[in-house]
Amino acid sequence: MKHVTKQHPLKPISLSFHESKQPPPFEVAALKRYKKAHDETWKRRMGYETQKGQLMLLSSEITELSYEIFDLGERLEVFEEALGIGEPTDPPAWDRDSDFDLNAFFERIVQHNGAVQQLHRQIVAAATQYNKTVASLYDDDYMIDPMYFDILHELYQRYEEVEVDIVSLDKDHQDFLGAYGEVDKLREEYMQKGQHVFEAYEQLIDDSENVYGRADAVQDRLDELMDGK
Repeated sequence: MKHVTKQHPLKPISLSFHESKQPPPFEVAALKRYKKAHDETWKRRMGYETQKGQLMLLSSEITELSYEIFDLGERLEVFEEALGIGEPTDPPAWDRDSDFDLNAFFERIVQHNGAVQQLHRQIVAAATQYNKTVASLYDDDYMIDPMYFDILHELYQRYEEVEVDIVSLDKDHQDFLGAYGEVDKLREEYMQKGQHVFEAYEQLIDDSENVYGRADAVQDRLDELMDGK
C-alpha cells in the first residue's frame, strides 16, 4: 500500500493506493474531478471571505454616517426652534445645545452628503457582486455540493477494480464534506451580512434625506428673513 498526500489550500488530499493495481480510466477521471471539486470549493471560500470583509467595512461606514446624521438631526432642532419651524421639543433645544455655529453646521451637512454619495458607489458595487453571487450560487453544484456530489459513486461501487484504497478515499471524502460545510456556513454568513448592510444603508438614506430636507427648510427660512419677509 502506497500513501500519498497532496497539499491543497482547502485541505490535504490524503489517499492510499494498492501498488499491485493499475487505475482504470474511470478512476483517473473521477479523482481528477475530485481534485477539481477541492479547487472550486476553495475558490468559493476565498470569494465569500473577501466579499464578507468588504461588507464589514461598508457596515462600519454606514454605522459612522448613521451616528453623524443622528447628531446633525438633533443639532438641527436648535435652528428650527430659533426660527419657529418644526415641532417644539421638550426640553427646548436651546437648553440642550450651545453650539449655534450655523456655517459649521451646514459644512457638516455638505461633508456628510459627500460621504453618503461616495458610499453609494461602493454599495452599488457590493450589491452588484452580491446579486451575481446569488445568481451563480448553484453553478457547478453537481461538482461540489454533497446533495448532488456523485463524482466518487462509481469508485465505491467498483472498489475491487480501482487502485485507490476505498477506506482512505471514504475518510478523505468525509473530510472534504466537512470542509465544504464550513464554506457553506461562510456563504450563509455572507448572505446574512449582505441583507443587514443593504437594509442599514436604506435606513441611512431615509434618515439622511429627512435631515437634509429639514436643513433645506432652515436655509429657506433664513433666506426669507434676509429678504425681510
